[in-house]
Amino acid sequence: TLGAAALCATLYLCARTWQRTAAASDRSALGVAPLVVVWSALHPTAILGLVVVAVFALAALLTRHRAARTLVAATLLALALALVVPSSRALFAVALAHDRATLALALTDEWARTRLGDRELWLPALGALASLAAVVAGRDRRRALPFVGCAAIGGALASRYSRNLYEGILLAAPLCGLATERAHAWLVARKLRAAPLLVVLVIGLVVPAVHLRLAPAELNTRFGVGPADGAVPTETLDVLRGLPAGRIMNDCTLGG
Repeated sequence: TLGAAALCATLYLCARTWQRTAAASDRSALGVAPLVVVWSALHPTAILGLVVVAVFALAALLTRHRAARTLVAATLLALALALVVPSSRALFAVALAHDRATLALALTDEWARTRLGDRELWLPALGALASLAAVVAGRDRRRALPFVGCAAIGGALASRYSRNLYEGILLAAPLCGLATERAHAWLVARKLRAAPLLVVLVIGLVVPAVHLRLAPAELNTRFGVGPADGAVPTETLDVLRGLPAGRIMNDCTLGG
């Protein structure tokens, strides 16, 4: 959950610099560097922070964007800090070695391979493709380049393991936001006064309802911290709760 929040923050900082530099200088993307270091203390998805800022930097160089220097500097600074901080280096090594843990992957349902029959995949994939079509059909395609790049990375992740679908959705969110902005402008241009309400209803009600209808079993109503009763053997929980407080286990590539 904290990794997802850090990914959203990274996308926001990069998008803010990308969108605002056209009017005035914005250096929000420089905040990605310390964020990635803190993120690396939370979850291996911190490597996505480096990937996202690098995508924005590459897009800025290709399009000669005014924010190119800021985004390149943010990428180099984030990479330098990640290489200097020992905990970051260790966590990135775990992330890069992930696919080599074949036995752990095979024994863990959470890391099941994505299949086209997975109904929870359908609506996010359709939404991302529709957003891509809406953005490509527009006039200012250069503005959407980094968002398309992030969505492509999200699609690649979601196509490998079902647990990566949430990362794919978050990475495609800026592209969907840009497509929604253009859809709203299209409706307003046709003098549809209810355009704002229509957009809110579709995104806030119709999309979640359809998604739950397609994949009702994927809705997990259990929230909170600590081990979930029923998720692991009862005997294991009894042993863990009887042990002294503090760190009692060593790190493992997958699992506790």
